Order: sequence, then C-alpha cells, then structure tokens
Amino acid sequence: MSLPASLRPLAALAIRYTHLEGQVVWLEDGEFTFQEAEDLGLDPEEIAFYAEGLLMEGFHLAWALLADVDAPAEPLILQLTCAEDLPPPPPPLPEGWCLCTVAGTLGRAAP
Repeated sequence: MSLPASLRPLAALAIRYTHLEGQVVWLEDGEFTFQEAEDLGLDPEEIAFYAEGLLMEGFHLAWALLADVDAPAEPLILQLTCAEDLPPPPPPLPEGWCLCTVAGTLGRAAP
C-alpha cells in the first residue's frame, strides 16, 4: 500500500535524513503536551505511517523539521503536532532548537 501524496514529503525526509527522530506533540484545550522520547520516539521509517494513522483517526496535523541552533542545516527531529478540532499552531520551540522548515498542515481524512 502506498502513502497518500500529502504524506510523501515526510517519507522523503525520513529517507534523506536517516537519523531523524519523530516527536509527537498533542494540542488539547490550548495546551501542548510533548510526548517523552522514551514513550514515543518514532524511527524515521515510522513517521509517515504514524501520521497517516492519525489522519485516518480524524486528527489534524502540522509538522516541522527541527535542528540544534548550532547546526541549523542538520535536522534531527521531525515534529508532528496533532489536534482534534482545528489545524494546530506550532508549539513553542524547545530551548536550543530552531526551525529548519515547515511544510504546512494536513487536513482531516475522516469526518
């Protein structure tokens, strides 16, 4: 089964940057909750499929590629931000991190 076109950029990033870690951030009642790496650190090959599952469950997603501020051209984290009702705004950047690129948001796949 192939990925929907909207998720192919995530898969391409995982192929290009094999050391990426997927990080999931939930937005609920205006509060961001960062899942701890030991709870859910996604391997690069899991990121697009995890995002696909969230979309199928009806969540809205936004994603961002993050890097250490000392090496902004070397992304380390692909952050998925999830929300139920509306496309989520970006969460605050953790100290020491910068935004490499933001590709946009992904709409809901299920009503």
